[in-house]
Amino acid sequence: MRFVPLGDTYISVWQTRRSDFEAFVQATGYDAVGGMSSAVTQNGFKLNGMSWKAPGFPQTPDDPVVGVSWEDAIQFCAWLTRKERSEGTLETFQSYRLPTDREWSRAVGLERESGNTPKERSGRIKAVYPWGDTFPPPNDIGNYAGSESRVDAPETWAVIPGFHDSFPRTAPVDAFKANARGLCCVGGNVWEWCMDKFENTQNWRTLRGGSWATSRAEEMLSFYRRGYGPLFRSDDVGFRCVVATDGSHR
Repeated sequence: MRFVPLGDTYISVWQTRRSDFEAFVQATGYDAVGGMSSAVTQNGFKLNGMSWKAPGFPQTPDDPVVGVSWEDAIQFCAWLTRKERSEGTLETFQSYRLPTDREWSRAVGLERESGNTPKERSGRIKAVYPWGDTFPPPNDIGNYAGSESRVDAPETWAVIPGFHDSFPRTAPVDAFKANARGLCCVGGNVWEWCMDKFENTQNWRTLRGGSWATSRAEEMLSFYRRGYGPLFRSDDVGFRCVVATDGSHR
């Protein structure tokens, strides 16, 4: 992974790759299989038993890992912290973790959001997409539900009219141009877990960014959040890491 400054942390340029997560599983024996939401193919068959290793479509080692829960991401960050501290490549006052919701907003240029929780902040800033202020997106600007995503999908599969990006499912993490902060795929490819609870009254965690399956304009807006339980796994959900110093959690 490669990192760029973000306030008092450093954020990964890329979403966590399949190869990164595979190294974690091989080193620890961590069980990240099972509980993944199912998918329906074009001929109506339901795909069950999917996991990060077999998400239902081919991936390269440089594609983002999918089928990982918030808890899986937390365990990955803890392992990587231990590993790199023991190797001397990470200082003892540094650690890997998920970005907070406010850090993620800063990464996409939303510096002035109001609200106490991600749910309250969602929807406050309109007409800001990763590519600009108009919809639909330009072709090949990011990995969303373009016409190519209908491959092996039901006839009811929703796509963005007239849009294509050349990748029917996930794309390599550096396949698209980086944003102004040097970050790739902060819109599209996979939804990204954030550290925060979605709202204070339940244990749901926050997802940001949209994915290869996203076709609704609202869900592509940079402000948009959704909440899911910390054990939720899906074929369009992944994460990216930040390197934090002790006390940086805002």
